[in-house]
Amino acid sequence: MKSKIKVVPIVLFLSVFILLISCQKQKDDWKGTIEEEDGVTAVKNPKEPMFGEISLELEEDMSIGREDDENYLLYRIRDIAVDGLGNIYVVDMGNIRVQVFDRSGDYLQTIGRAGEGPGEFLSPRRIKIDDDDGKIYIVDAGREIEIFDKEGKFVNRCKQERPIGAMTNLWLEKNGNLIVKIFWGNESGNFHALYNMNSQGNIGKILGNIGKILVEYPYNEYIENRGGVWVGGSTGYELSLCFEKLDKRRFIYGYPIEYKLHVVNNEGDVLFIIKKDEPRPTYTSEEVEKHKARQRGPLRIPPPDVKPYFYQILTDSQGRIYVQRNMTTEGGPIDRTDKEVDVFNNDGYYLFKTTLPANTYVIRDGLLYVYVLDEEEGGEYVKRYKIRNWGQIKTWDLTKSIPKSQIP
Repeated sequence: MKSKIKVVPIVLFLSVFILLISCQKQKDDWKGTIEEEDGVTAVKNPKEPMFGEISLELEEDMSIGREDDENYLLYRIRDIAVDGLGNIYVVDMGNIRVQVFDRSGDYLQTIGRAGEGPGEFLSPRRIKIDDDDGKIYIVDAGREIEIFDKEGKFVNRCKQERPIGAMTNLWLEKNGNLIVKIFWGNESGNFHALYNMNSQGNIGKILGNIGKILVEYPYNEYIENRGGVWVGGSTGYELSLCFEKLDKRRFIYGYPIEYKLHVVNNEGDVLFIIKKDEPRPTYTSEEVEKHKARQRGPLRIPPPDVKPYFYQILTDSQGRIYVQRNMTTEGGPIDRTDKEVDVFNNDGYYLFKTTLPANTYVIRDGLLYVYVLDEEEGGEYVKRYKIRNWGQIKTWDLTKSIPKSQIP
């Protein structure tokens, strides 16, 4: 009995000693700091990630698209979504419809058609699927959101009660309301903003602030007065409000004039911000030459004075955040080169760098869903790639590298 009493303290002492050594080693793995800025927790990351640069090992395992069957003939794909069963939804804007395929790539059904009636589209652009009830939300021509049930039957049409601008993206809240990204402009300039909207299109209570916008930032598109006529154009280097969901409770947004991301809850509270220590980016000589080569017609648009820190935000099914660093869109909505991304976990810690294929729309359960354009033959495809080292990536758990006391 006495020997047991003596052994326990020794074991406890050794355990605590090992834990302290382990925690000290964990602290050394992450070189950032946790601070407060205006009462909000800020996760300030160093320039280099904890795990360096990682190459995703990709293996194509499915392709959708062919010319011998109109159900598979896709034209001007603008978005891709995947539901909880692995079914694939393709926004086929050129054919004014949404095509649905099963997880093997076999055709299931068509949602919508050309027209202006209930369940019809003018120009479908973006799609989101509610994982809880299977409802399908499709942004049409920036003017309205068409809502369908999980069987593809029309449920409701959501318009802005008081039109403000063109809707370009949305996020589904847990209570059935929406957060919509809207582009609008007036005599003072162009803007991107986030609004709260219910399923009837009412923009009323804006996340606790009556009649106010959640966030709003200028969109610095080039505008020039020519003989009393205002003309403008895009360079691809504009400062655009980036916005994506983390889960049904939280979303993330960032305005790339600085490397700063906001994680926000349903009530509109900023839970914490993510920052990265990095000097302001400047244009390379190669980028300047590419920009000059893209200029067509009499309007010569200079690149903006400030280069964005990032261009897009994606998230995966594990809650990781992918911040796209390179401008890949050249002269249109089709990406021409692969996406260079910084990857953070959902607590804001900078994990690793990697590269995603151009036009990656979905990262889910170890699979990438990508839009591929065959520019020589003109064919369009949705391809799925298996990430062969996905299991290895999943083991890079924050709690194995950072003490819980440092997690916001």
